[in-house]
Amino acid sequence: TLFASAARARASDLLFYISQNQGQIKHRILGSEAPVAAAFGTSVEPSNFANAFIRAIFNGMVAGSKTSYSDRFPVDGVINNPALLPADVTSIRVSTLPSTPVSKVAFRLHYKLPAKSLKDLGFSPDAVQVLRQMANKRGLLLFTGPIGSGKTTSEHYYLQLLTQLLHGCAFVSVQQPVEIASDDYLVVDITGQTPEEIDDAYTRTITGLLRQANDIVSLGEIRTPEAARAALRLATTGQIILGTMHAETAFHATNSLAALAGQDAFRLFASDSLLGIVSQRLIPVLCSACKVECTHDDLTALGLPLHHQLYQSTELFPTKTKRHMLYRRVFSADTALACPACAGQGVTHRRVIADVIPLDATLRTILFDESPNAARHALAMWANRNPNPKTNSMYESAMSGILAGEFDPASVLRALGSLDSPALDVLTTGGRGAHE
Repeated sequence: TLFASAARARASDLLFYISQNQGQIKHRILGSEAPVAAAFGTSVEPSNFANAFIRAIFNGMVAGSKTSYSDRFPVDGVINNPALLPADVTSIRVSTLPSTPVSKVAFRLHYKLPAKSLKDLGFSPDAVQVLRQMANKRGLLLFTGPIGSGKTTSEHYYLQLLTQLLHGCAFVSVQQPVEIASDDYLVVDITGQTPEEIDDAYTRTITGLLRQANDIVSLGEIRTPEAARAALRLATTGQIILGTMHAETAFHATNSLAALAGQDAFRLFASDSLLGIVSQRLIPVLCSACKVECTHDDLTALGLPLHHQLYQSTELFPTKTKRHMLYRRVFSADTALACPACAGQGVTHRRVIADVIPLDATLRTILFDESPNAARHALAMWANRNPNPKTNSMYESAMSGILAGEFDPASVLRALGSLDSPALDVLTTGGRGAHE
């Protein structure tokens, strides 16, 4: 089946793109999409094909779901019928995006999670230690990053760590839809026919949580005003609250949280309850069997000037000192020529790089400033004050991975948006933020 094929390829997603009277099937593997089947067609009237096809998939596979397909707005559902699931897949999240001229349906495969730890994901021992120390406090801890950066997985493994550290505590995970189930904590499934019904079910669930003595509550993705206000309100009740948010940097997440909850609610609750922020990315690790050395042209294409630390650390820099060699990914779409070690992907797996930032009074003061540069300045301030800059820094972890020949500089640039240190912000502003 298509699901079994995707699972064999260890694809994170099986994707259908449908336009007019034809479609394309793709896998998403280690962050990259690749076609896996020839375009298919139909004799159905072109204007009806996309919606008819997606409706048939959704209603036929998301059996027993409380959510039904709609061609007016995106819909989420879950496939948990064992007859449809490959052996090592626990569930499949279905997300539809009806649109014109191209509609899309995405199947996110949730694999059985191995007995890993945060360290196995890529978190440094120092970063894990900071997270362990946060277990002794109460408030809201946010896991942030772009779509597909591993936030939910990191949140799950931190929740697992908390179950080991905090014996006798009550754990609850609120999910919509359920992505990760566990025997270690209660999972509450938020369902509804429409976005309005889902919001109402979420609000009623949070009200119920406020009436119970839960110690740790995982809220999953915070994406609505109701979820943002609930996270802040719960964080003031003496509990540890975990949540994920899509954000460019750790401190841009606070902007998003304030925008969703409203400035008044944010200032009222977050001043004391915002515990910390984990900002992360997933970087593909190069295949050692087929990676190739970077050339001057490769680094020039990335826009690296000669004075950049990466350029000066390589053998390409015109000095007599022997230095590091940088490597890049080699992707092969030709299966006959593909590297057998990585099936032509050029990478073997992905690793987390992260900033784990406990918030203090100084950082909170900067974040509560409504100036447009507040988040940028707070990140630069953290980078300069970080007690473990080499081991608890997303940027330094990325640079170390490049110099060790494990990361392609292009992959890091794509993930971070820049190869310059955020600490430079403070240096270029003389240590002052825009609010000063």
